[in-house]
Amino acid sequence: MTIMVRASLLAALSALLLILSFPRADLEFLAWVGLVPLYMAMKEHGLPAAYALSSLTGLLFFAGFFHWIWAVEAFNWRDFVLLEVYFAQYFALFGLLLNGITRRTRLSSVLTAPVLWVALEYLRAHFFFLALPMALLGHSQYRQLPLIQIAAITGVYGLSWLVVMVNAMLSELLGVLLDRQAWRALQNKGVRAWMRPVGLLLMALLSVGGSVLFGHVILARERGAEYLKVGVVQRHIPPARYGEAQLQPEILKRYLHLSWEMVGEGPLLLIWPETAVPVTPQTMTDSLDAITHFTQATHTYLLFGSTASQKFASPAAPQQAQFNSALLISPRGNIEEAYQKIRLVPFGEYLPLRRRVPWPSWLVARGNELTPGTTYTLFHLPTAQFGVLICWEMLFPELFRTFVYHGPQFMVNITNEAWFGNTAAPYHLAALSIFRAVENHISVVRSANGGLSLSIDPYGRVTGQVQGPGQGDLLPEGAFTRPILLSPQRTFYTWYGDLFAYLCTGMAALLLALAVRPG
Repeated sequence: MTIMVRASLLAALSALLLILSFPRADLEFLAWVGLVPLYMAMKEHGLPAAYALSSLTGLLFFAGFFHWIWAVEAFNWRDFVLLEVYFAQYFALFGLLLNGITRRTRLSSVLTAPVLWVALEYLRAHFFFLALPMALLGHSQYRQLPLIQIAAITGVYGLSWLVVMVNAMLSELLGVLLDRQAWRALQNKGVRAWMRPVGLLLMALLSVGGSVLFGHVILARERGAEYLKVGVVQRHIPPARYGEAQLQPEILKRYLHLSWEMVGEGPLLLIWPETAVPVTPQTMTDSLDAITHFTQATHTYLLFGSTASQKFASPAAPQQAQFNSALLISPRGNIEEAYQKIRLVPFGEYLPLRRRVPWPSWLVARGNELTPGTTYTLFHLPTAQFGVLICWEMLFPELFRTFVYHGPQFMVNITNEAWFGNTAAPYHLAALSIFRAVENHISVVRSANGGLSLSIDPYGRVTGQVQGPGQGDLLPEGAFTRPILLSPQRTFYTWYGDLFAYLCTGMAALLLALAVRPG
């Protein structure tokens, strides 16, 4: 077996380990060793090979992570190739920069790799309309509640930093153990020679151990005593059927039936998913009549999504609605407040740069575009106020924390994840909701068409979930009622955002400058 073939197999192994660390496999411990094979593969190679090997890891990782995108009917192989090649470049740049900087500066990868990784993750999460803060390495740890509490300070990037640092430390120690000459040199040079490997090990142990200890302290704190009871309704309606006019009365009737069943449990607020009423406010007189009758009769508030547009447009099903909205109906039968989705899905709900870029028809399906909202709307109840994010807006921590900064006591996410069927996608999205709660110490309630409908406390604990009989987690029809903890406090992350990522990006730039300087 040639050296390059062996290195390629190691790069592929890294991709496999990283894929398995995310939902649905949820073997999150593999993330702590997932980059070690790639590090070992790049060790004896120059810049071109480091770029190629890291690119291979990226291609395979994103192919495995985003396999669920094929469940979207409008998706095609051209989209997939472009998606793969683009996102793989972040892995490729990581390998290229790590290899070059480590060789030129002689600094340990334990110091260089974490800041480079975080800088590139932050770039991927904010790169114009291609921004996608998903599949970040720290997200794999969403079930480790004590560990992820540091997100209230660093955001998810602190978790990514820890995981990459441990990978780098293990790869350096493994490199010494496997290199006979290096091992003999350590034995011959005495105690002083052991200071570096022991120091690296202590750095990793103290960083991870300190983060876990911090998390246990946070989780042990006494929580507030103010609660608000909310009810969540979930159905699974295939997106293609939303456009069937004859089906809409039946959809509404079923939502109302499930809501009536919860009234006896005393929720003040009921939440339906995104596009639960698939017509625009201007044309939904009959639907509104039925909904207002329900809220008046039950003395409850009802939040629901309303839009006639399909999220993933196709020539056969062009979009119609102007906004993707969330509406709150009061017990008086009035639309008290409305929120229009601010962060739209590129190529799904709008066409980026459409006045500047002549997108080819073979690549982009054209339809009527939605208009983004501009207001960070807060919905008001008699005893609390809350914010709403629609569908993939939950991916963006800066949008979420901007809402929290305006003073809600809890946050709601209404979403339509039936596009992805019984795949890993809803689990990935639910994991992001856990991070949004922890980052800002605020309760989050999710209501999904398909997917996972959950209530999450301010520390990432799942306190309620819709589970249909015999259907498991995904695609059930059902409802639940839970008291939601109201959170007046704000975190370091709420106030200062991605300061940790900024610092890592600045350090990465400094390392690059040191590496390229003459001499």
